[in-house]
Amino acid sequence: MEWPNETIAGFLTLYEGEPSLWNSKNAEHKNKNDQHDAWLRIKQNLKGGTIPLQEIKKKRDSLMGTYRKLRSKVCQSIKSGSGADEIYKPDWPFYNVMAHGWRWQFDSQDIVRCAKQTESN
Repeated sequence: MEWPNETIAGFLTLYEGEPSLWNSKNAEHKNKNDQHDAWLRIKQNLKGGTIPLQEIKKKRDSLMGTYRKLRSKVCQSIKSGSGADEIYKPDWPFYNVMAHGWRWQFDSQDIVRCAKQTESN
């Protein structure tokens, strides 16, 4: 399931453009048919529909898992009392995209915990 970076970037843009998949306040979020249609739109617009839908969903899960792991390292480095120069800075090319553009996608409690750690240091 190795994807080129440009394919991943395209997926991230397409996924963010389908709020029924990630925004629990979206009216279509609880409608499985609307969600399925959103996934099909992503599939069709990603490399001409050549990537199987199951692989696309697995890639989303993988990206989110990688982000959470790196976010945890950042939070741990903040918590340890590191100076600004010592705070862990992920070199994964999609970390900043997901950290800034995907805040709505991840566990809000994780973001709150990390923010509290930052404030207490």
